[in-house]
Amino acid sequence: AILGEASADASAPGCCGSPGRCHSRRVRHVGSAPDDPRWRVCVTSGPPFHPPKSGPGETMQAHVASVTCMEQVSWVLSHLLSDRKIAAASHNMVAYSFVDASSGVRVFDNDDDGEGGSGAKLASTIDNKGARDVIVVVSRWFGGVHLGPARFKHIASVAGALLEEQGYCRGRTGGASRSNKKGA
Repeated sequence: AILGEASADASAPGCCGSPGRCHSRRVRHVGSAPDDPRWRVCVTSGPPFHPPKSGPGETMQAHVASVTCMEQVSWVLSHLLSDRKIAAASHNMVAYSFVDASSGVRVFDNDDDGEGGSGAKLASTIDNKGARDVIVVVSRWFGGVHLGPARFKHIASVAGALLEEQGYCRGRTGGASRSNKKGA
C-alpha cells in the first residue's frame, strides 16, 4: 500500500498512548519519504468541494503534481501528509502514472486508503483524461452522511477538474466517441 499505518513503529504509542493512533485517528506514514531536495516538486491543491446532499463537514479536495519517479511520488505524499489537516482526512486516495526513465516502462498504481474502489476510480480518471507523469490525491473528510455510489462521481469530478485546470489532460474525454457507437 502507498499509504498506511507504520509497520516498523506501529507498536510505538501515539500521543494518545495507543499504538499507531493519535486522538482516535490512525496515524498515516509514507514508506521512506526522501528529504532530498532532488525529489521536490510543485504540488497544486484545488478548492474544497462540498457535495450536495452531504453532511455539513463533508469536503473533498484534490491535489496534483508532476512526477517522473517513485521518489517524487513518496515526496508528494509525505509533503501532503505533513499538513495536519490533510493527514486528518478520513481518506487520502491516490493514483499516479509516469514512465520510468531507466526502463521505459509505465508505472501506474493507486491506493484507496480505505475508501474501497476510489483508488481505481482515480486511476481510471487519469487514464481517461490521457494524463501522464502525474500524481493525484483526493482528500475526503467524511461529513456524517453516507453518499453511496455518488461519492465516486464526486471524487472523479474534483480530480478531473484539477487535472484539466493544470493542463495534464491530453485531449481524451474518457467516453466512447460517436464514431464508435453502433449506427454512427
